[in-house]
Amino acid sequence: MKKKNIKEIFIYLLIINLSIFATLYTFEYYLIYKKDIKLVYDNRSNLEVYKDLKKNNKNIRVSKSLATNWLIEERGFVPFAGVSKAKTLVCNENGYWSIVQSDRYGFNNPDTEWNKDQADYVLLGDSFIYGSCVNRPYDISSVLRDISGKTVINLGIGGTSILMQYAILREYSPSKIKNLFVFYYEGNDNDNLYVESKKKLLKKYITQDNFSQNLIKNQDKIDITLLEYEDKKYKKEIEKLKKKKLYNKFLTIYYTRNLVKNYLFSNIYLQEKREVDKSFEIILKKLKNLSTNKNLNLYFVYLPENLRYYNKSKYKNKNYNNIKEIVDSLNIEFVDIKKLFDASDNVLSFFSITQMGYGHYSIDGYKKVAEEIYNKSLLPLSK
Repeated sequence: MKKKNIKEIFIYLLIINLSIFATLYTFEYYLIYKKDIKLVYDNRSNLEVYKDLKKNNKNIRVSKSLATNWLIEERGFVPFAGVSKAKTLVCNENGYWSIVQSDRYGFNNPDTEWNKDQADYVLLGDSFIYGSCVNRPYDISSVLRDISGKTVINLGIGGTSILMQYAILREYSPSKIKNLFVFYYEGNDNDNLYVESKKKLLKKYITQDNFSQNLIKNQDKIDITLLEYEDKKYKKEIEKLKKKKLYNKFLTIYYTRNLVKNYLFSNIYLQEKREVDKSFEIILKKLKNLSTNKNLNLYFVYLPENLRYYNKSKYKNKNYNNIKEIVDSLNIEFVDIKKLFDASDNVLSFFSITQMGYGHYSIDGYKKVAEEIYNKSLLPLSK
C-alpha cells in the first residue's frame, strides 16, 4: 500500500473520530445544560447532595429500598419504613432532588395526621404512593388531603408489593378507617411479590392472623438500627468521594453514558412480564375480609407504567386483564388509572421528564391519580 493511501486513511479515521467525539460532547453539553421553561436541573448525585445537606443538617437521611432492611433481619426484626421525624433525601426525576419530612413511624405524612381519631383515607402502595421524586404538597396523599379536607394516612413505601403492604397495614393500621385504597403498579409489583412471597417472616402475616413484630412500640430500636447502618455506609462513601467538578463528568460523558444505560434498562423492562403470583389473590381475600369486618370501603387502584406509552409497539405486559379479573371476582372496587391515562391526549406529561421509559409520575400525574380516587370515594360502591 502506498504511503499516500495510508496517509489518506489516517486522515479519514481522524476526521471520523473527531466527528464522533464532537457529537458526543455536544450531546453531553446539551444534557448538562438543558432547561425546561420552569426548571433548572440539579445534576448532582445523591451522595453529593447528601454531603452538601449534611453540612447544615445532621438529621438528613437517604431513602433506601426496603431490600436494605432485610440486611438487618438478624437483629430479630425487619423495619417496614424509614427513620422517624427525619428529613429524607429521596430521588431526582424531575430536575430537582425531592426531600421528605418523615412522620413518627418513618412514612411520608405530616405527623399530626396520626393524632386524629379516624383516618378517612388510608393508602397502601409502593414508591408511587410514598410520593417519590416530588415534594409536598404534590404527592398523591397531600393532594388528596387538600381537595378532601380529610385525614389521609399514607403507608406507601418504595420497593414493596401487596404482601409487605398488607403486613404494613397489620402493623400500622389506624383503629378506624373509612376508605382503604390498595395501589398496584404494573411495572414491578408482581416481581416484588414473587421475591416477598419467599420471605419466611412475611409468610407469617398470611398464615398467622395475630402475628406482629410490634413495630409501633419499637420505633426507637428501628431508628437506632437504621441510622447505624446508614451512617456506617455513607461515611465510607463520603470519605472516598473527591470533589468532582462539572467538567470531570463532562470529560467522561457521564450523562450520555447514563442515558444509554437507562435506555438499555428500559428494554429489559419491555420483556414479557412474570405471570401473576398465586399469593396475590390470597392477600386480596384477606384485605376483603378485613374490609368486611371493619366496615370500611375497599378500593383497588391499577397504576400503569410509562413503558406502556413510550414503547407501545413493543409493550408485552399482559397481566392487566388477569389482575382485573381477580379483583372483580372478589367484588372489590377497581379504580382504573390505566383507562384514565389512555384517554389523555398528553399522557406522557403524567410521567417524570428525565426518564426514558421508566420512572415515577410527574406532579400532574400524581394529581390526576389523587383526583380520581377522591371522585371514586364520593360514589357508592358498585359491588
